[in-house]
Parts: sequence; C-alpha cells; structure tokens
Amino acid sequence: MSGPDPGTRGHDPGPGGPDSSRGKWAVLATVSLGIFMAFLDATVVNMAVPALMQSFSTSVNQASWVLNGYAMVFVVLMISMGRLADQFGRKLLYMIGLTVFTAGSALCGAASSIGLLIGFRLLQAVGAAIMTPVSLALVSQAFPVSERGRAVGVWAAVGAVASAAGPTLGGVLTQYLSWHWVFLVNIPVGLVSLGVSAWLLRESRLTAASAPVDWLGMAPLSAGLLALVWALIKSRDYGWTSPIILGLFAVAAVLVALFVAWEKRAPWPMLRLELFRDRAFQAANLVNLVTGFSVMGALFLLPIFLVRLAGYNELRAAVAITPVPLLVMLTAPFIGRATDLTASGGAGPSPDGAPGATGAPGTAAGADPWVLVLVGFAPMAVGLWLYSRLGADVEFSRTVLPSVAVGLGMGLAAVPATAVATARLRPDDLGVGSGVYAVARLLGAVLGISVLVAVLTTAMDSRLAAELARIRGEIRQERSIPQAVREDVERQLASVTSSRLESGQPLQIPQENQLVSYIAAALALETQAQVGQQIEAEVARLPANLPAAKREAAITAIKERVRSQARAEIQQQAQIGAQRLHSFLLRAERRLKGAVAAAFSLAYQVTLGVEVAGGLALLLVLPRPRA
Repeated sequence: MSGPDPGTRGHDPGPGGPDSSRGKWAVLATVSLGIFMAFLDATVVNMAVPALMQSFSTSVNQASWVLNGYAMVFVVLMISMGRLADQFGRKLLYMIGLTVFTAGSALCGAASSIGLLIGFRLLQAVGAAIMTPVSLALVSQAFPVSERGRAVGVWAAVGAVASAAGPTLGGVLTQYLSWHWVFLVNIPVGLVSLGVSAWLLRESRLTAASAPVDWLGMAPLSAGLLALVWALIKSRDYGWTSPIILGLFAVAAVLVALFVAWEKRAPWPMLRLELFRDRAFQAANLVNLVTGFSVMGALFLLPIFLVRLAGYNELRAAVAITPVPLLVMLTAPFIGRATDLTASGGAGPSPDGAPGATGAPGTAAGADPWVLVLVGFAPMAVGLWLYSRLGADVEFSRTVLPSVAVGLGMGLAAVPATAVATARLRPDDLGVGSGVYAVARLLGAVLGISVLVAVLTTAMDSRLAAELARIRGEIRQERSIPQAVREDVERQLASVTSSRLESGQPLQIPQENQLVSYIAAALALETQAQVGQQIEAEVARLPANLPAAKREAAITAIKERVRSQARAEIQQQAQIGAQRLHSFLLRAERRLKGAVAAAFSLAYQVTLGVEVAGGLALLLVLPRPRA
C-alpha cells in the first residue's frame, strides 16, 4: 500500500508545549466538569419522563425518545469526534462540544413541544459525544503513564457518580422545581467550565492536521453504529426476531464490514485497526463491554424494582443504590495509584508511547493491573447474585451489601482497565482510542438494558399467567364468598398486567369493613327470593278463619322476623366472607408480586451470567507476560 504510514504520524502538543505551572490536576478538575454533565444527562431525565408526558400530553413511546435519542447520538458520534479532535485539536473540539452541550441544555429547558425537546436533546448529545472521548484524551496527555492510573481513576469515578446520581437528581429537580431545571442546571456549570477551559487547557493535535479527513471511514462506521443502537433500542418494541430488527442488525454488520475493508487500505485511516490486535486494548474494551452490560443493566433495573414493586420512594431507592458510585468514587484514586505503581515497574514507556513499551500496563512489568481487574470481578459477581436474591418485601438493610459489593468490584475492575486502555494508545490516537473505549461501555449498557428488558418482560408474563390461573381456580372454590363477588374478583384478576403490577398496585384490596358491606349486598340479592318464599310459607300456615286485622298484623310480624333473621345471617356470613376474601386478596397480591420478583431475579441472574462469562473470556484475551 502506498501513501504515508499512519503509525509514523507526529504529535504536536501545541503552542508553548506543556504548561506545568497550570497543573495537570487542574486540567483533570476542569474536564471532569464536562464529563460529569455529559454522563449525568444520560440518566438525569429518567425520573422526569412522567412530568414530560403530562406537560406535553404525549405518550410514553414518544417521551422515551428524549432518552433514546441522546443515547443513540452519544454512541454513534464518539469515535468520529475523537478522531476529529486528534486531527484538528483536542482543546478546540472540547470547547466546541462544551458550547454545543450548554446551548442544547438551554434550548431543552425552553422547549415548548415534545418534538422540539427531542430535537434539542439530539443537539445536546452531539456536544456530549464530542466532550467524552476528548476529555479522556486531554487527561491522558496531561499525565505521564506513571501517574495516569490515578488520573484515569478520578475520571472514571466522576463518570460513574454522574451516571448513578442522574435519576436521583432528576427526581429532586422535577419534584421541587420542574422538569425544565433538569436541563437548565447545566447552564451555569457549562459557562464556568467554558471559561476555565479556555484559560487552562493547552492545545494538542497531530502534526498531520492538514491531511484529508477520512469521511469514507467515518460514514459507514457512524451509520453502522446507528443501525446497531437503533436495533437494540427498538428490540423492546418489535422483539429480537422481528424482520425489522434482524434487518437492522444485518445493515449494521454490512456497514461495519465496509468500514473495516476501507480502513485497511485508507492512506489516512480514522481508526488504525492495529489497535484491536493489541491484547491489552482488547481486554480493556471487553471489561468495559461486560461491566456496561452487567452493572449498568443491573442499576437500570434496581430502581424499578425498589420503587414499583418493593414500595420504596425515589429517595430511599436512590440511597440504596448510592453505595455503588460512592465506592467507585472512594476507591478509584487508590486503585489508580496501585495501577501506577505496578505499571511503572519497568524502564518506563517509550517516548512515543507506542504499544508494547517497556513498563506500560499489560507488559511483563505491568501485568499486575489485570490482577486487580480479575479480583474486581469477584465482588461484582457476589453483588449481582445478592441482587437476584431480593424479594418484593426486601428490607432496606439487605440492599446495602450487594450495592457495596458491586461498587467495590467496579472500582477494582474499571479503573485499571481504563488506565491500560489509554496507556496503550499512541499520542496521535488518544481521541479516537478513547472514543472506542467509551463506546464499548455505552454499547454494553444499551445491549444490557435491551436484553434485560426482554428477559424481564417474557419471564414476568409467563410467571404471571401461570400464577393468575392458579389464583382464579382457587377463588372459584371459595364457597363462603357469593358467586357475584367471586366473578368480580376474577374480572379484577384478569385485568392484572405486568405494567400494573410493576406500579405496586396489582389488586385493589379494600378494608374488611368495606368488604362486609360489599358481600352483604351480594348475599342480600342471593337470598331475596329465599326470604320471600319463607315468608309465603309461614303466611300460608296462618289459620284461615283469622280476622283480617289480626291477619295483617301477623303477616307484618312474620315479614319483620324473617327479614331480621336473614339480615343477621347475612351479616354473619358477610363478616366471615370478608375475612376470607381479604386474606385471599392479600395472599394473591403477595404471590403475584413474588412472581414479578422472580422475573427480576432471572434478569439479575442473566447479568451475573454475562459477568462470569466475561471474566472467563478476559482470561483468554489477557496479554501474555513476556519471558
């Protein structure tokens, strides 16, 4: 192949070179503001969806695109934006991304229709897709490899805390202010970050910035990722085997194949395919894909389970999840420091930071970070298993231990993997390589949520159908309850659906005193004919020669006595029936909630299975220590 060798491209740190007086930690703090907003806005809208539906009088499907559109654009553009940053300037692209994101946030907050809001969310996502890979590249260029672990640990912790804190913050802002503030809160943070970034960050780019942009590579890759993410999101509506979803997967496969074929011959490829031959880079992205599927999928399900089934309020559910980001935040700097120490055991990286440099993570001197990653998979597995053991009546104390285990495992696994992923990149690949790494985690999360929703829905429907059939059979045998009441209960049971049960109200269970009146009315209708027949029978036994006045008085007395006795019997039977029906409905509710809890348990078992399989796969792709 003719043309320049992409691997020989130079790296221009920009005018003035490194400016140590401004401090690498100040750079980290600056870009952390941007990454916090980008990851926060991926989840902050979750709790605001009901308010959006009410405000715009729209359906849940349309409102869901406020979330889905952001995720799609985020994934589709990150790799391409990372390459443009490498080529035209990382500070420049970061500032553009931050500006677009802040402007998009302001427009979202002022949106007057759901269509405009979705459109402005797409604009906001463009800014986030630019900022995310560029922020990691800026951190990586500011720190030497020997200190990069701690810096990347902080970066990862900020992203984890933002993602996990999003639903809670969104709920608080929506409840106490309005849904507009879910977006407007970004404006002051964005403006401050813009000012600080303009003053503090230094520019860096490839010396070959004048080379042509690889549009023929970017186009099929972006379109392929779009088809893939669209298929994953819409699989919840159409089903995994529908022609539409299978067609989208086929389109994604063809486009990615075209991308790979072009990149092999492109003189200035946007993404050097040699990166994926590096076993350490493969392993780091596998960790991101697996943890994105398992942990992000699990954290997506947990608030739904706790709020809609276990009866927690949003704040209590948020506190139950808080140990995950808290443990990541607390452990990440220490794990990053440990990564720095193990990775600096050799002679240090080569000047150009090429993969395979002595002492870089993943070589013989730096194999220890993978020990931390593998150790981290163990508590994550324990935490996911404990999540699968939660019941519908779970006590708050039982939610803490699994969240602690998952958070500790995430800190141990994700931070070293991120440090390795960035340490393996050449300086001219920092942006695009960081984009690949971020896409791996987001694709894992989107895939995980799609698969888990499908598993949960299928399992919930089958378990509910089986349990409802048994309960309906049992209510027919409750002879102490009037037939009309049994039929009414059966109609209630027939209306129980997975969505209604998730809301925490599978059945309307009245108080016993309400049931007494309800059953008594039904019994009165049932016994009305019997009471009339008894009165007629007793009247017929009266003496035929009884004077008319006495006969009338006797008939009145018979009616009052028979009706009084009937009322007493009805009241007694109604009390017995009400107690039995109330107990029956409570048992039915517990059993139905138990069926749904079992479906959630199965979904968590899937996350556990994927996490364990990912750990085993990681053993196969880990870099082999040099002799």
